[in-house]
Amino acid sequence: MRMGFQQDVEGAFDEVLDSEQRRDGSFDTIARTPSGKVIRIIWRFDRYADETPDVFGNVPEPEMFVVTAY
Repeated sequence: MRMGFQQDVEGAFDEVLDSEQRRDGSFDTIARTPSGKVIRIIWRFDRYADETPDVFGNVPEPEMFVVTAY
């Protein structure tokens, strides 16, 4: 992902317009980026987060994996 686009995707989770879980367990989310663009993000919770030891202590939020965003 381009760095600016990555920041847009991350920032879009601050203004989610609609989100629904898909049959495969991933999520289809429509959100607004900080620059005002509306984007669709397909993402899921990281299945392997529990298998990787966290050397910094407990992570307060589950890890997410973005499948695609456009």
